[in-house]
Amino acid sequence: FYAKIDIILNGKTHIIDARPSDAINIALRCNAPIYVSNEVFQKIKKEESEELNLEDLEELIEVKENI
Repeated sequence: FYAKIDIILNGKTHIIDARPSDAINIALRCNAPIYVSNEVFQKIKKEESEELNLEDLEELIEVKENI
């Protein structure tokens, strides 16, 4: 997978290539939206045998809040 970070500075948009983990980390710290293409979800769905349930999601949110 790959990611990009769109930054608007002084009215100009700058696009930066990034690792997905870095892009997610920056977005979480800046309280910025995170967008994921449907293609990524489809690929993950094919690779994963288990679905993410509500308990897993709550655990991820708790980890994020403790960063």
